[in-house]
Amino acid sequence: MSCCNDNAIEKQFDKLRVANKVNQYRSKGISKETRILVDSLKSMGIDGNSLLDIGCGLGLIGIELLESGLAGVENIEASSSYLESAKTESKKRNLIDKTSFTYGNFVEIAESVSAADIVTLDKVICCYDELEPLVKLSCEKTLKYYGVIYPRDTWWAKAAIGFENLMRKIKGNTFRVFVYPTEEIDSLIKEQGLTRVFYKAMMVWQIVIYSRIT
Repeated sequence: MSCCNDNAIEKQFDKLRVANKVNQYRSKGISKETRILVDSLKSMGIDGNSLLDIGCGLGLIGIELLESGLAGVENIEASSSYLESAKTESKKRNLIDKTSFTYGNFVEIAESVSAADIVTLDKVICCYDELEPLVKLSCEKTLKYYGVIYPRDTWWAKAAIGFENLMRKIKGNTFRVFVYPTEEIDSLIKEQGLTRVFYKAMMVWQIVIYSRIT
């Protein structure tokens, strides 16, 4: 994940929390929603394509797609613990030579980031308190497909995330999760010349893929 508040990201996704995420991945594999995104992108054809994974976490989207014909991945992550673990995972899968890693807040470094055939943001939009620049800048980097996973704007998602944010506030944790209106996000993406080609709603998350291909 990434966020406008880099210090909050570092504290939220520290070595202990990331280690727990690694253990979870070892025992259960990637999450259901991420699996849906990955498999849907595969079905659209990824051979020889490049990927920009913003807020890459453990780098699992890139790993999955590289093992299915993707040419290369650029991972961007604002948590140093996540980024180091992503490097470790890539080395274990012998994919390090096809993967690059950049530490930083994407919105701040976007000018220096290259465009890619596929751009993904898995549970990243909800970690930014400045929606518009994140969406617009990431869309600008998209040559073919733009895949996102973010919370549905339902009352139960808002209630659950609101409670989590309250607990963080009480504990002095400045990290926050945001539930943006689906229509607003969809409009911002379409304004960048992208068309929605896949949609799947789960209890909390929604998985959406847009295409620039006409």
